[in-house]
Amino acid sequence: VTDLGEDAFPNELATYTTNYDASNVNRNNNLMLAAEKLDGTIINPGEEFSYNKTIGQRTIEAGFKTAKAYANGKVVLDVGGGICQLSSTLYNTALLNNLEITERHNHYFQTSYLPAGRDATVSWGGVDFKFKNNRK
Repeated sequence: VTDLGEDAFPNELATYTTNYDASNVNRNNNLMLAAEKLDGTIINPGEEFSYNKTIGQRTIEAGFKTAKAYANGKVVLDVGGGICQLSSTLYNTALLNNLEITERHNHYFQTSYLPAGRDATVSWGGVDFKFKNNRK
């Protein structure tokens, strides 16, 4: 991953938006922290992006908070809860860009922020969301 600066990419290829309840303070913290870690990430042609590698381990020490998350078919409280919404939003953006999806997993439940089958669950040390920049 290389930092070339904003001027290197004058054209927006695709965007995708999901909505969330900003009043859920811990979940909002996790989404904002994960978004900050993604901001400015550049995937060069031929490179593969890993959500888990980019975001890093979700720990209290890293600034993540406990919020609701899906785990093993149940809703649980987990450090970093909620960040699957960001991986899922990114997944939909990658689809709109026709990028090569190399790893993606659905949640056990349908999420409230996306249509069925359009999510991308992630778990540190487990499932990841990955795609390859197959563009020139």
